[in-house]
Amino acid sequence: MKLLTLFDNLVIDMQKLILIGIIFVTVIYADFAFIMRAQFLGIKKSAETVAKLDKDIAAISAGLIKMKALPAKPLAAVKKKRLLTDAQIPALLQEIYSLAAKNKVNIIQVKPAKEVSTQVLDPKKAAQAPKAIPVSITLDIAGIYHYFGAFINDLENGESFISVEEVKITQSTDNYLQQKASLLLRTYVKL
Repeated sequence: MKLLTLFDNLVIDMQKLILIGIIFVTVIYADFAFIMRAQFLGIKKSAETVAKLDKDIAAISAGLIKMKALPAKPLAAVKKKRLLTDAQIPALLQEIYSLAAKNKVNIIQVKPAKEVSTQVLDPKKAAQAPKAIPVSITLDIAGIYHYFGAFINDLENGESFISVEEVKITQSTDNYLQQKASLLLRTYVKL
């Protein structure tokens, strides 16, 4: 009987070992199938990202080396602006129209007006009086907002002395993608 109980205990111990082995194999399988697989995929994606970043860093470094190799250019010379005469005002308006067409801005209305000074000057102060009078031009324009910026930039950086004194932008009632703007431009005419 003792031998039989010993044999039964041995069979039970073997069954326990087999059960532990099955559980161990199941845990290992689950670990590799789910957890380790996700970790390997994450490592693979990280490796791709690191490779891409290395490539980007190499491109930036090459660009920096090329940029350092370029000779230093002096700053662009400031353009001299020209003052207009009375006879050149129509040419200025034509220049404004061409800049508007270049920047895809539609000019709706132009209202030029000379600013007349009502001050009476002493003969002594007449020598110190300005040699030019301001001329204001009101432009009503329509177009896309970003084109307005390019148009204003071209106006102020052109050959003629023009400054944009006032800008009023409103939403167009006809088209929600378009805006309307009113610009007050100022230039000076030689006396």
